[in-house]
This record gives sequence, C-alpha cells and structure tokens, in this order.
Amino acid sequence: EKKEKKEKKEKTPDKKRERDDADDNSSKKKKARTEEEADPLEGLSYADMQLRCCEIAKPLAQPDLQRDVFTLVTHASRIKHVRRGVKEVVKCLRKGNAKDGVIVLAGDISPVDVLSHVPALAEEKNVPYTYVASKARLGRAAGTKRPTSCILVLKERAGSAAPKQDADGVKEASAAFPKAFEKTSAAVKKELNAFLSSL
Repeated sequence: EKKEKKEKKEKTPDKKRERDDADDNSSKKKKARTEEEADPLEGLSYADMQLRCCEIAKPLAQPDLQRDVFTLVTHASRIKHVRRGVKEVVKCLRKGNAKDGVIVLAGDISPVDVLSHVPALAEEKNVPYTYVASKARLGRAAGTKRPTSCILVLKERAGSAAPKQDADGVKEASAAFPKAFEKTSAAVKKELNAFLSSL
C-alpha cells in the first residue's frame, strides 16, 4: 500500500506540469489569435468597404465619419451610454428611450433580415442611424470580444449602475464624450438627411 501511495504522489506533480504546459500552449495560441485579428478595414478604399457590405447598408459612413463613430462608441461604452444588440436597440426605440441617440449598424451582417427592420423603426422615431463596414470592429469599439451588429449610443447614461471613476479610461471618456457625441451626431444626421433626400 505504501508503494502505491508513493507512486500516486509522484504521478500528481507530472500531471500538474502537463496541465501547466497545456495552459502555456493555450496562452500562446490566444496571443497568436489576437495578432491575427488585425483591423479588417485597414488599407481598404471606400469602394472596397461598400463591396464588403450588404445591399441595404446605406448610408454607409465615409472613412472619416467611421473613425469618429468608432471613437464615440468606445467612449460611450466606457461610461455606459450604449445599448448593444438588435433586441436591446429595438426595445429602446419602441419604448421611446432613444430620442437623443444615434444608431450604428454593421453593414457586413449576414443574413440581412436580422436587422433590416431597424432603419425603418429609427426613421419612424426620428433617430439618426448610420452603417459602418465591419461588425468585428464595431464590437471591438464597444469593448466586447464578439462582433456586434447594432449599437445605440445614448446621450444620457443607460441603466442604473454608474461607471467606476477609477476604471480604465472612464475619466477621459466622460470628459471627451459630450463633444464627440455632438460632432458625430450632427455628421450622422447630415449624411442621413442627404441620403433620404436623394431617394
């Protein structure tokens, strides 16, 4: 019996080493994946961005406006001024809580039917919206690892929990958000009005 116990004890550290080695390999794989996840829009022209998007992705934001939109979404997600996903955005629109918001839709969604009703609902409620070329980049700007199809940026904070002031970048985001919101909201409204008047 003593020999069996000794052998068992000797085997345990080996298994632990094997698990540690497996953890090291998985962390190396994660690092490789993050390096591979380069910006999908990097180096693409506006025409190439349009080709990546579905047919209803109009008005597609110009590259400068897309950069401003992603910056706005980043600031807003840090200070909890966002609603993520089609379900939450539609709920906010129907309840009338999105009066002073801006909707950002991903143009490379498949199937398109997932969010094809959102622009009509936004127009009905007089909420400006725009499309961006990449759902992956929209998700990253919103602070999630998953691609995001639809985001509503609200002028007022969404939900009851206030962000922690010592959290990563909250002070900077709360200082920069009002100016970024006004600038981006005005640009999105202008682009949307130009698109609707051309129909």
